[in-house]
Amino acid sequence: MSGLPDYNKDFHLEVGFSAHCLSAGLYQKHDKDKPVVAYASKTMAGPELKYSDCEKALLTTVWAVKHFSNYMGGQKIIVETQHQPVTFLNSQRIRDGVVTNSRVATWLMALQSFDIDIRYGQNKKSHLGTDLAICQSCTQDVPATDTPVDKKPQISEDPNQHYFDANICKDMTTVYVDGCSFHHDKICKAGVGVILLQDQQQETFSFKLGSQSSQYAEIAGILVTLQIAVERSIQTLVICTDSNYARLSFSCHLAQWKLNGFLTSNKKAVKHKELFMACDHLVTSHDLQIYWKKVPGHSRVPGDDKHYNDFADSLAKSGAVDGTPWSFDPSWLVKAHTTRPTVEVSAITRAQAAAKPAENTVSVRPMLTDPDIIQLQELDPAINSMVLYLTDPDKNTPSKEALDSDPDLKSLYQSRKQLKLIKGILTFNHEKTSSPVFVVPHDHRGVMLVHAHDLPSAGHKGYKATLKAL
Repeated sequence: MSGLPDYNKDFHLEVGFSAHCLSAGLYQKHDKDKPVVAYASKTMAGPELKYSDCEKALLTTVWAVKHFSNYMGGQKIIVETQHQPVTFLNSQRIRDGVVTNSRVATWLMALQSFDIDIRYGQNKKSHLGTDLAICQSCTQDVPATDTPVDKKPQISEDPNQHYFDANICKDMTTVYVDGCSFHHDKICKAGVGVILLQDQQQETFSFKLGSQSSQYAEIAGILVTLQIAVERSIQTLVICTDSNYARLSFSCHLAQWKLNGFLTSNKKAVKHKELFMACDHLVTSHDLQIYWKKVPGHSRVPGDDKHYNDFADSLAKSGAVDGTPWSFDPSWLVKAHTTRPTVEVSAITRAQAAAKPAENTVSVRPMLTDPDIIQLQELDPAINSMVLYLTDPDKNTPSKEALDSDPDLKSLYQSRKQLKLIKGILTFNHEKTSSPVFVVPHDHRGVMLVHAHDLPSAGHKGYKATLKAL
């Protein structure tokens, strides 16, 4: 039930979007109550459907503020969002007017007359924002003259790429990386600097890339970082970079590029796609969990981020002149292309299951020799050690020698913040809101079903639709 606005209080604006809709809800706080002032939703236009999720998040915020401007007037607007890219509106770059994207610059100009405070809630459910867009059947209101809604499947977020969360990323291996390109003695030189912080130890790397652009150097720096992580059996890591190009390419655009065959929305080839493809292969084949942290470039604010980012920048510049030579190996690209995993779904309908004779069992292959997941996990030394650790961390902390000698145990220990015992079974959560999955014993990886769900369906589905439903 909506209420009348109180112009002595701040306005709170929840925003969200779905595949085809923008939505928002305006409310004010009165003690513990949150009476809603107004709701709104809108179908996206044809060109807007092609925006990345980052751009859609910004578009939703700008549209909502302008739509409710007649309610808010000159009052302060607190925008609550689940989408971290919206916090870009609070950045120092905005205050300094450093924006290169013309579309984003236009949106920012539209917001200059409003007093806006962006608040990001990563795990906070937005009923007024996101749920409103999902629930509404927006296609019923689309005029016949509008561009038809593209029926391509909605792209899900990459499960291996995450935004930085201080609570989750505490004690994780952290990497500061920077790339640079400049002219030295009238010759273009590019370099990469990497600082690896792990177990209170610091390692530095400098690489010479030759005559390359700064964008190439930034993405090459990410590839070098991932190669270092794989060599050291690092499963989860925080990548700190001052490059929005590198960070947003992986966290926002990579899923769309992979679906489009590494073509942009303008049907042009993605620049440096061979670097992105090699990076994606390393992440997916080794199931790396990457947390992206934006650090300010050349900041004047003292702190660890400034210290290590400036250090990485100096390593990149010195590496461009006399660092270890590094160049892209085409075999990385061939390997990434030829070893893409295949998906197989074995399924049986409920009617078929009911018609089976009682003496026969309905099963999906492959069959395991032991159906007890607890016993299977106990046979794996690394999993068994982590179960003991989670039971009593003070008495059963793995020694440094044990971690160095067992890559599986080291990988699990680095991910201990996301491990949990459920009825004696060791499980792993990618995010706080995701469903837990079994930690599969080493000998059964690639053959064990780790997640299943009994979902009614009308008729047979292909493997893509089945995986999406699961």
